[in-house]
Amino acid sequence: MAYKLLHSEEQLISFLQDYILKAAGNIVIQAGHFALVFDRIIGELVPAIEEGVEDEKVKKVVAQHPYMGKFPLITWETALKLISSNPDKQINLSIIVNDWQWVPKAPDGLLNDLRSNFYKKHTQLPTEFELRLTSYKLPKSIILPLTSDKKTLLYFGEQKLRNKAKREYKNISEKQRTMSCAYSYISFLDYVESNNTALLISFIPKPCKEPINFGTEVFMETHDSISNIKVVNIFCSGDNLSAFYEHTEIVRYP
Repeated sequence: MAYKLLHSEEQLISFLQDYILKAAGNIVIQAGHFALVFDRIIGELVPAIEEGVEDEKVKKVVAQHPYMGKFPLITWETALKLISSNPDKQINLSIIVNDWQWVPKAPDGLLNDLRSNFYKKHTQLPTEFELRLTSYKLPKSIILPLTSDKKTLLYFGEQKLRNKAKREYKNISEKQRTMSCAYSYISFLDYVESNNTALLISFIPKPCKEPINFGTEVFMETHDSISNIKVVNIFCSGDNLSAFYEHTEIVRYP
């Protein structure tokens, strides 16, 4: 595993541009990752994107959080810059949603419909994402959805990804199973790899570094003989445009 420190958005874009130019195949950029929070004014879960929250109390919490607030829009726009700068490359966008950590728990024995209701209602991108996509003159068709035998979803929900990984990766120890982000990410990597992806660039909140790196390593170890995907994880504080970035590259050595 290789590491590199990146100290500005300009340095980050230049760094990733080299990867994109060298990629011989499909590219996926995971960006715009957001959490779901409960907005008491409308009584629903909403994306934790500062501009889109109506409840002032919740908006304040979101704005001050290290990887809610500005993180989704900063990483989303950075991804759009990379895509628009490489029109000759086949690049898709994907969005992972933290749909469990701040979702209110239902009383014992009752089904919590908040999560399922969010996905039923939100079949389009958040308004803030749509506006930026339009400003870069990019089509919605660049979004890589989560498609299964039953349905197609715009977002990769962490709860669904985590449940899938728990069924399929039973050899992970109990201690490691507490790393929820790792489980979710393994399933996400499985899906991206199944779409013949040569390069994945993934923007991730810096506090998730340990589980995400662990999940990436588990995926690479279990797919060593069948996958040629290169994974570049970008960990960032995401609270301003001059944020501190840290890069992890998972490289397959001969």
